[in-house]
Amino acid sequence: MDWEQEQAAPKAYVGGPAKIRVVENGPARVAVKVSREAAGSKFVQTISLSADDAGRRVEFANVVEWNTKESNLKATFPLAASNEMVLTTGILERSSGYGAAEEV
Repeated sequence: MDWEQEQAAPKAYVGGPAKIRVVENGPARVAVKVSREAAGSKFVQTISLSADDAGRRVEFANVVEWNTKESNLKATFPLAASNEMVLTTGILERSSGYGAAEEV
């Protein structure tokens, strides 16, 4: 892939009807599986939420069967979450408004 191909607009987005089913619904965790197909490729995303303290995060597991010819896959996860403080490596707490040029 060259630079022009990398910068090109997407040919298509994964959309259309999704198959959604509950795969876990217990006291410790709930999970749904979302399946879609596009341009010969299959996408399965399992979204789960655990009980108690483990439920402070939403977990995503993605499985992709990529069969689309002459195309690359780009996955994006736009988020609208924010937090005033950032906990880094479990030992340093600082404001998230701090410039992070040195963090790679």
